Amino acid sequence: MIYKAIMVEDEPIAMNKLEKLLADFKDKIEILEKAVNGLEAVEKINSLRPDLIFLDIQMPGLTGFQVLAQLEYLPLVIFTTAYDEHALQAFDSNTIDYLLKPISRQKLQKAIAKLEHFQQNPQWQKMMQNLIRDITQPAALRLAVHLNDRIIFIDPEEIYYLQADNKYTEIHLHHKKYLISKTLAELEKELGKKFLRLHRSSLVNRDYIGEILKLSSRKWVMKLTDKNGTELPISRDYRDRLL
Repeated sequence: MIYKAIMVEDEPIAMNKLEKLLADFKDKIEILEKAVNGLEAVEKINSLRPDLIFLDIQMPGLTGFQVLAQLEYLPLVIFTTAYDEHALQAFDSNTIDYLLKPISRQKLQKAIAKLEHFQQNPQWQKMMQNLIRDITQPAALRLAVHLNDRIIFIDPEEIYYLQADNKYTEIHLHHKKYLISKTLAELEKELGKKFLRLHRSSLVNRDYIGEILKLSSRKWVMKLTDKNGTELPISRDYRDRLL
């Protein structure tokens, strides 16, 4: 099958590069048209009804997500973006793939290879509808975690505590733990007041605080209500704020 496609990209250099890369896949992709902003994209997609769109996310007028929300039908979508946090959201919502700029031939080939498999999934339109719902309604905070070729999102309600590991942070849930490439300071800002700082290397979910234990005049720990009865040290500076 040859997929009839529309390219949506506001940067001329990025548009030209993607077009040149796609020229090597003429047996798979036929470019019907190009759009340089969100408003133009909505008009051309609704008019030409392509099988596939290569959709930039950050654009003037309408973002890529806002474009999807205004379409009269659902084509297949491969996102192109320079903004990883947006790409994570798209990937988690079961789009075919996302391509981080600068786009390489290898990554493009991998994304195109997924087209047929994705389209054969009888749920793909529902998956796209879920994407549009998720991006047009306020969503609860979730933390993105990379697991090889997958990205999962964690509900903060399920987090017992977090521990710093150099520039990474371990996220401890009741049944497993993950390593995330964000610092504890960054996560403290994201998670807000629901999480309490105990030490320069740990944050705890207030919902799972059991008790504070004084082990000696200088050593205090907080015992959690998890199945392991985890005990986390409390530094003097943070202890004075707690007591």
